[in-house]
Amino acid sequence: MKPAMLISALALCLALSALSSVEAKKKGSKEKFPAAPAGSVVAEISLGPTGSVKSSGKGMVRLVMGPNSTHSLDVILMGNMPNVPMAHIHVGDKNTAGPVALAVLPYLMAPPLATINPAVSFTGTLMFKVPFTSADLAAFSGVAGVTPAAAEATFRMQLSQEMLYVNVHTMMYPGGEIRGNLVCLSKNCAPIM
Repeated sequence: MKPAMLISALALCLALSALSSVEAKKKGSKEKFPAAPAGSVVAEISLGPTGSVKSSGKGMVRLVMGPNSTHSLDVILMGNMPNVPMAHIHVGDKNTAGPVALAVLPYLMAPPLATINPAVSFTGTLMFKVPFTSADLAAFSGVAGVTPAAAEATFRMQLSQEMLYVNVHTMMYPGGEIRGNLVCLSKNCAPIM
């Protein structure tokens, strides 16, 4: 099997598994994130269009860095967003287009990046959860031989500096249609109790 076909097949399988946890909600319902375990670092953000982007899409994201190296990202996308091929956590401030720190949609445990083909389109609300580990962060760090613990420490430092943003890409806006920088809910990104 050719490498490109293998990557496409893998991306499709991963996209379908990520979307198997998608829940549809009726318009007007109140979206709420599940409780985070004690000892977790929690960050949230509202996503919206930036710059000259015209979009009815918006969203909310909650990142939970668990106390035992199991982490998750809860994503709620709302509005009308046609042709969403991918979403990522990137490194950078609100004015920067930075490198990918973690693939969100489709969820991938290591590079190379892939897209959902065909892309996901929705009107209303799209919800999904992405579990990840420090090993996933190490794979996307871009640093050869970095340990999972070191990659997680760097990710946590970037989080505390508000240098991680979630970017939802569409075919119309390949650089990103909606985005927002993650902000910790506790002072200095301290674990919640």
